[in-house]
Amino acid sequence: MKRILVFILLSITSITIIEAQETNLADSSYNKSYIYLDPSQTAFYTFQLGYERAFAENKRSLLICIGYYRENNNSTINTGFSEEIQYRVFVSSDTDNPDSKFNFDFYFAPYLNHKSYSYHSTKILVGGIVGGLRFSYQNFAADLSCGGGYKTIYNHLGGFFAYNGYQEYADIGYTGILPKLALRIGYTF
Repeated sequence: MKRILVFILLSITSITIIEAQETNLADSSYNKSYIYLDPSQTAFYTFQLGYERAFAENKRSLLICIGYYRENNNSTINTGFSEEIQYRVFVSSDTDNPDSKFNFDFYFAPYLNHKSYSYHSTKILVGGIVGGLRFSYQNFAADLSCGGGYKTIYNHLGGFFAYNGYQEYADIGYTGILPKLALRIGYTF
């Protein structure tokens, strides 16, 4: 977990340094930072926050999400953490018109998601791709994305394995292809 947090902090720092070298911040008319809350994840017992940093004149961005999972079954309490990183490439952006207060940005993003649960020390890795729409109005931002990925489980020794005894996407032990849907709301600055 410490390695992942260090990686996230280094990623944010390096993007900020690169952006400061590439663009004069005083000349920029678009918002570069977004902070999100993902209420759609509460259906899966997860509280998730995200930080997105736009660079290259809002044609690409990096989204980093951190979540906390807690499920209380009748006999056990299962807790865990999740980390996700997305590299977004925008195919359409309204930031070319500085007079517009409404911005609609369409993107595609490969993602990698890591989850660790207290239930049998389960660790999950999901990789895939999403497409989405980011909407912003002044300092309000909303983000809707959908796509899919492949979910696998690995043990503490680093070995990956597939267990097909579970049939539902929401089951911790499910491995295979699964859909991904997110609805984030947030603040941009």
